[in-house]
Amino acid sequence: MIRTLIVNADDLGMSEGVTRGILEAHRDGIVTSSSAMMNAPHAHEGLETALREAPELGLGLHLTLTWGRPVLPPERVPSLVDANGDFLSVPRGVALPGRWSRNDIAAELRAQRDRFVEIAGRPPDHVDAHHGITTYTAPVREVMLEIAGEHGIAVRRGRAGWFAPMERLMPAAADLPNAWGPWLDRVPTPWRRGPMGERTPLSTDGLDLRFFGERATVEQLLRILDTLPGGVTELLCHPGHTTGGDDYAFREAELAALTDPRVEAKVEEAGIELASFAVLATHPAHD
Repeated sequence: MIRTLIVNADDLGMSEGVTRGILEAHRDGIVTSSSAMMNAPHAHEGLETALREAPELGLGLHLTLTWGRPVLPPERVPSLVDANGDFLSVPRGVALPGRWSRNDIAAELRAQRDRFVEIAGRPPDHVDAHHGITTYTAPVREVMLEIAGEHGIAVRRGRAGWFAPMERLMPAAADLPNAWGPWLDRVPTPWRRGPMGERTPLSTDGLDLRFFGERATVEQLLRILDTLPGGVTELLCHPGHTTGGDDYAFREAELAALTDPRVEAKVEEAGIELASFAVLATHPAHD
């Protein structure tokens, strides 16, 4: 079976530095796709820059409810914000039962979709979410699937409730790729393979989360490429140039690894096909 890899960089538009780093990782490395945060201060400029300077870069929507401020006026989505009008943190928003209203979730996420379409002049080619909120929270995933279904676009593989027993331990659960690193290195296939549950017809066969944090190294990336299974896999990454207000300290390390000549050489040597989510139109998921 052909091995196809979508290397998707989250957080386009979070800052000028993050956007610039993503475009460098595409131009000089193996990044093939990115997802834009439409509530970020640099969202409009970042998406326009990507459309202009990287026409072959796949562009999706990075749904956000746990960073920054909503696209809608805060008073329109009161269950999602604090007294200052900022989104709630992951533990406060996700782990407190009933804190988020489904109506507020749907209104805000659709507003983020509308902003993407307004700027790009077309729908995104896929949808995913910041801080994995569609994995932890069923109503958020339901809305994401509705948006994807309306446009016939892909969704990031996963299902609500996958981390359900750990919801109250957030955000510690988000660091599992680091905490379980040595064990994950022995796993021959990426995380989240097999039946997906609810989804649109377009989905990857697997989602690899192992390139993250302290494990975002050239050696780890080469190991992932060496063990990549057949089918279409998404590799999640977060390259960029770190700037103020960013809570992820490994963007520069990811950028360096993704643009390392050894990585591109490994992709070519292994016969791995690099693609964006557009490839799913001809490569349906294998459940």
